[in-house]
Amino acid sequence: MNEMLRTVLELIGLRESPRAMMQRKLRLVSQSKTPGRATLVVKSLGMKQNSAISALREITDLPRTDIIALAGMLPLPLLTHVSMETAVAAQKILALIGVESEIVSPDTIPPASQQPAVRETAVSTPRARKPFAVQPGSYTVTLTAVGLLGERVREGVQRITGRAMGDTAVLEAALPLTLLTGVDEETAVRAQTSLQMVGAVVDIDDDGDTV
Repeated sequence: MNEMLRTVLELIGLRESPRAMMQRKLRLVSQSKTPGRATLVVKSLGMKQNSAISALREITDLPRTDIIALAGMLPLPLLTHVSMETAVAAQKILALIGVESEIVSPDTIPPASQQPAVRETAVSTPRARKPFAVQPGSYTVTLTAVGLLGERVREGVQRITGRAMGDTAVLEAALPLTLLTGVDEETAVRAQTSLQMVGAVVDIDDDGDTV
């Protein structure tokens, strides 16, 4: 099968790409761990590549050939939807040998009721962006897809949450990602609209709307 045909089949979903195959294997690994809402994204193996490969094998129990293939796909989510304790334990193992990783979880973003009040006021520098003002309420804002303008969406997420997301791959690995909780409808719609304008898919839910 030539390379062009292989690429076409992968694009239309008739053939699983190597990256999709690896992500499927890693999801199975994650399912064997304690469930939760944390995602551990491996960004770089560092200088000690052989030690890093051994550590990744220890965490995932995948064969060496799979780990070597994984190393060529970074950044990549290693563990998804696991407990924070599981993610932190794995991150500590990797950090000891210089592997760069990041934990992403909606639990690290406090609800609006716990965030300091922010007012949108004039700023001294014309190029600076205003902070995203939030008001308490019963709405939750969730990012479900990044779209094609990943960097623009990442910048928008950072402005809305006040939390740096590393890079686009880290952001995509954390989906679906809760951006705001406990905000009013106006705040939720503003957040949704600002991200939809750059191609993201964002859901808003009224947690106080019970049937």
